[in-house]
Amino acid sequence: MDIFQGNRKLEEAIFTGLDYALWSRHDLNDAFTPFMMLHKNGNSKLVRVVADGNPMESFESMLKKDNEQYDQIVMCLEGRVPHNGEKQDAVIVKGFDTSQENGLMFMQRFRGKESGQPFQKLGNPALVGNKEILPVPLVNRDSNKTIEEPYLSGITLKEESGEISREIFAGHQNSSYLANQLFNAVLNILDKNEPNFSGKLSFNFVPNTIKLGAFTEFIFNQLVSDLKNNPTVKNWEDTNGKSLKIELKYNENEVVQEKKVEPKKNEKSKSDKPNYSSLTNDELNKEYYRLISIPNARTNISALTAMTELMAEYQKRGIEMPNSKKKQNPKKDDKPWWKFW
Repeated sequence: MDIFQGNRKLEEAIFTGLDYALWSRHDLNDAFTPFMMLHKNGNSKLVRVVADGNPMESFESMLKKDNEQYDQIVMCLEGRVPHNGEKQDAVIVKGFDTSQENGLMFMQRFRGKESGQPFQKLGNPALVGNKEILPVPLVNRDSNKTIEEPYLSGITLKEESGEISREIFAGHQNSSYLANQLFNAVLNILDKNEPNFSGKLSFNFVPNTIKLGAFTEFIFNQLVSDLKNNPTVKNWEDTNGKSLKIELKYNENEVVQEKKVEPKKNEKSKSDKPNYSSLTNDELNKEYYRLISIPNARTNISALTAMTELMAEYQKRGIEMPNSKKKQNPKKDDKPWWKFW
């Protein structure tokens, strides 16, 4: 059952809010400041609420005074919830699409660092309500409910032992949504129960499809932790006598502006069906820079597919990609296409 009723934008907004709340809390010894994430036409803003009393009432009061009409509204605060006869700390998130009468409420339990142990999520996000009353007037709108699907592609690598490992190439503008998709992709791999799967996985992030930073790294480190603590994964490890090992490969690099090379007449474009095995190493590097300079490359399936093939060729040859070399300092005024809180 799809609890989001096909509203992928609301799903993305809620899980981004949940991740940002966990990120806000992970290095504190006390509760984080409640906040709202307000989304409209692809733009977002974060509003923190410092007030006595019920934060939810403060959220609603602020929205009544705000003349803006939003597409999605996400409210995040901290609370204590019962679990197995005791109270535990939890992030509580309410999410609304203003064109739908009812919103959703999720909670995510966690153990704070004030316990004397490392910060840790406990269990998975739990839906605790699907009839939350919309705090603003209902809007007649059918738009802004879809998102670009993440890029996911995989290759199988044969190890010296004869076993296989898997590498997943991934990219999306929203790391929270991408992490959820990768979580499901890993469980699907384990469900196949391939006897020769070694348990080694790597997530190879396609250059310029995510914004690398502390928040993003936190999301994907939490993803690895979630998988390692997942009952399905633990059952697979116990059954097969193996351990799931996940490597994160960040391949972020600046976009290098180069002129687009147009194919000659009757010549097929390289990105149509890329075959890089005949190229020299220098030619591989030139093709790499050509691909990352394509405008809106993250929405171009041909470019993403070509980049996956190119990265596989670098790996097969055992050589480093250009982005592993020393970067130049980006200009302070450069504004990337991605949105980052």
